[in-house]
Amino acid sequence: MIKPIQKYEKYILVGDMQRIGLSKFFVRLEHEHFNPRTELNDVFEIKMLKWPEDFGLIWYVLEIPATFKEIALKLLDECGLRAADGVPNLLGGETIQVFPISGDNVFTIEYVKDNPAYKADYVTLQKMKEDENKQVQEILSQEREELLNELSLNHSPEEVRMIVAEEERRAELQLKQIKEKLK
Repeated sequence: MIKPIQKYEKYILVGDMQRIGLSKFFVRLEHEHFNPRTELNDVFEIKMLKWPEDFGLIWYVLEIPATFKEIALKLLDECGLRAADGVPNLLGGETIQVFPISGDNVFTIEYVKDNPAYKADYVTLQKMKEDENKQVQEILSQEREELLNELSLNHSPEEVRMIVAEEERRAELQLKQIKEKLK
């Protein structure tokens, strides 16, 4: 049994929600290294942040133990991404808005220099995002299948249906709450 990590130095990654590869990175990192069915998942923290307030881009903020930094960097690279020093800044007029989270352990996710997204037109970018979404759904479908198989070992089919229905209801409620916060 994995014991929860009580104290750890955090490694924090900030990423624009629209960046192609970001969803795949987060899902792979969580499901390959912080399995949702283990206690280790307790130290995999993902939050959404609306910044800047006036026109609200949506950002993911990921916090993991610093001991997983090298794993995260490898997965970022596999997804065509990298961790850049520092946090986003918004320049406008005579003001500079600095991202509300910063520190020596906070990095911004951006594309690697040869990422095809840099040269892609809008249609190609949409296709790239669709492909990424399919890959993410495949990972999640596989995880769901494994979970259903595990549940069926100890529960009747009716109990499995009830457990799944309750989890889906809870997930829908969480999604609704997130959407409300982002308005």
